[in-house]
Amino acid sequence: MGTLLIFLINAVVFWYINIHNGSYAADYMVHYGMTAQNRDDPVVWITNAFIHGGWGHIAMNMLALLEVGFATEKVTNTFWFFIVYLVSILGADLANYYYLQNHWNVYVIGASGAIFGLYAFYSLITKEFKDFIIFAVIYNGAVFMFNMNIAWFGHLGGAIAGFIAGLFYIFFKGFVKKNIIEPEEKNG
Repeated sequence: MGTLLIFLINAVVFWYINIHNGSYAADYMVHYGMTAQNRDDPVVWITNAFIHGGWGHIAMNMLALLEVGFATEKVTNTFWFFIVYLVSILGADLANYYYLQNHWNVYVIGASGAIFGLYAFYSLITKEFKDFIIFAVIYNGAVFMFNMNIAWFGHLGGAIAGFIAGLFYIFFKGFVKKNIIEPEEKNG
């Protein structure tokens, strides 16, 4: 349910910016994407994660979102999906914020930081984290080496945030099970 909602929000924003207002798309991306000039605007910390620059950009992100989003909701629930998604957006935005201190001619858009966070979270709680690390290093290493126009730093920030959320989830789940579901019997 949460995955579909995020998917629909991204689709509507893409339609509005790239199709409905196509001639102004670049203006929207610069204004609502994160830049060195607007990185202190709290609105941009959310809007940049829902803007995509073209069909390839949104297609790749939404296919990945559907895959990891449904999987995450299946092993946890919609509440945790939303928590991890939002925490991962913030993690990506923190990385973007610091990257943009020294990069004045770029803007950062897209859901990939949040999606990397979901992948990190999911792979940690399902004990497949090694596979995620290998994928993330290869993918982001290629992006960095070939100087592609992809925000590898946002991926890293989102993944770190998702990993931290996964640690919290594992701790919380164990705490609930130990202290609430199966409380220790007191002798005496």
